[in-house]
Amino acid sequence: MKRLQAAAAAIACLTGFTVAAPATAYARPAEPALQPLLDQTLVVDGVTRQYALYVPSDQPAYRVADPKNNPIVVILHADGETARDHALRTQWTNMAEEEGFIAAFPSALNGSWNTNLDAGRTDDIGFVTAVTDAVRGAYQGSAVNTYLVGEGAGAAVANEVAAINSPRYVAVASLTGGAPADFYQSASARLRTTTMASWTFITGRRPTADEHRQVEYWKRANGVSSRARHEGGRDFDTTVYRNPTNPLAQVRVSHLRHPSTLGGVSVARAIWRDMFHPTLRFTDQDSVNGHLVPFRTAKQMRLTEYTATLAGQTRRWLVYLPSNYRKLTAHGRTMPLVLAFHGRNGSGRYMAQQTGWHEVAETRGFIVVYPQAEPATGANIGFSGSIDAANPDVAATLGILADVTTRFAVDTTRVIVTGVSQGAAFTNRLAVQYPHLFAAIAPCYSGHLNAASYTNPIVRTDVPLPVWQCRGVNEVPTDYPGGTAGEAAAKLFWRETVNKNAGPPTVEVDGRYTTDIYRDGVAEYRWTVNGDIGHFWPTNLGFKLWDDFLSHYRRLPDGALSGPRTR
Repeated sequence: MKRLQAAAAAIACLTGFTVAAPATAYARPAEPALQPLLDQTLVVDGVTRQYALYVPSDQPAYRVADPKNNPIVVILHADGETARDHALRTQWTNMAEEEGFIAAFPSALNGSWNTNLDAGRTDDIGFVTAVTDAVRGAYQGSAVNTYLVGEGAGAAVANEVAAINSPRYVAVASLTGGAPADFYQSASARLRTTTMASWTFITGRRPTADEHRQVEYWKRANGVSSRARHEGGRDFDTTVYRNPTNPLAQVRVSHLRHPSTLGGVSVARAIWRDMFHPTLRFTDQDSVNGHLVPFRTAKQMRLTEYTATLAGQTRRWLVYLPSNYRKLTAHGRTMPLVLAFHGRNGSGRYMAQQTGWHEVAETRGFIVVYPQAEPATGANIGFSGSIDAANPDVAATLGILADVTTRFAVDTTRVIVTGVSQGAAFTNRLAVQYPHLFAAIAPCYSGHLNAASYTNPIVRTDVPLPVWQCRGVNEVPTDYPGGTAGEAAAKLFWRETVNKNAGPPTVEVDGRYTTDIYRDGVAEYRWTVNGDIGHFWPTNLGFKLWDDFLSHYRRLPDGALSGPRTR
């Protein structure tokens, strides 16, 4: 602890570090004012198209509080209606303001959607997809929670978009409409194996042929059980089919008691609260387009937020203590600490949900800290990989470490650092300057410093440090900081320059993980390529990292490294 406190003290006069009590969660204003609809244009295949956009009044503050809980709902009107009229009639703008999501309303060309995918007409699947990408690009951090709603012909297009471009969406709701009879056959070569939560509302006693075919398609895609649950309601009755092993992979069919309620707020509220908001997609397995997972708040994950003031800027971090923390730390005992850094436009809460480090901590007995990056210049939220000795995120991390090791029973010989994407790059950045503070690091999926960074005078090469780096087999250089050159430089730096591994690796294959293990140097280095995944943290990776590697090492008070295969 003294080493950490000394490092923090060295930058205290620069940063003005002060510690505050646990913070309360971000709260929206009690009665925010309804905002105007914004008219937007987009050129798709040489044709200028229109869409309307609703951004809730507190969206900027909400995004800063948690960029990965910044949902988008794309809503398609019926034929013969404008996007603006549909927005007002259905009250999706009211729901967006009330619940804090962004609502996009694409407009059909000349008021009619190309549901039959006629080659001579505009490509509406491409247009809706482009609107989705444009809004997500403008309000970054929404990639995990984007949803589709359509009415009539708009419902048909919404389902076509969901089936063709499923990586972008989590769930689709259809209000009296379905894709044409031959869609799922003619488009079969373009369809991806996926799960997609689906909700179809019908006004008649039975669904139309198109609606029935659509429901059956999503039932097959979700692998739902033939057993159904029936739910009654004031405005509609619902039959729910769920996947036996993943209840979020579900298909709902609702019969409206009164067709006039179709555009009412009760329908929008039910879609949002019962299906959209509780559901996220993790792209953790490319062959099946990932999995649907439940949205989790920090409170649900038993995370406590703390704050600190650094040079006038508030810094936040979430802490997880195992449920038996008091028992494990009785009689002066201490526990390891894992620092887990999120990616660009991410959040501490989402890092917890994505990586599940707190679940590992609960069963293995350690503390987890999820720091939250703050906006710097520009629109991005993330940790700086700058090699400047005065990097403010490095200073903030040292302050967080000083606070956590004072507040909790931390074993300062077993401090671990890990990160995802830009958080992985920051893990590298932190470790090249302060390797003596850490027992091991695991920068995964993927993020690196640029090659020139390693020539900076602050970079230390005299302290062995166990390193496990990971990547997805389908990652491309534009997915992550540093790109190909940064990846090669990081591997060379940790494997050879620092840890002196010169011999050939031992190759270990464990399911989707293929790992090169280097053990002939002064500290172990591992490089893993994970199959069937892109730029995403695989489910349960934390358990593997901890059990096979991270839990084995200590950084002794004199700076020496203790653990297997160290010398």
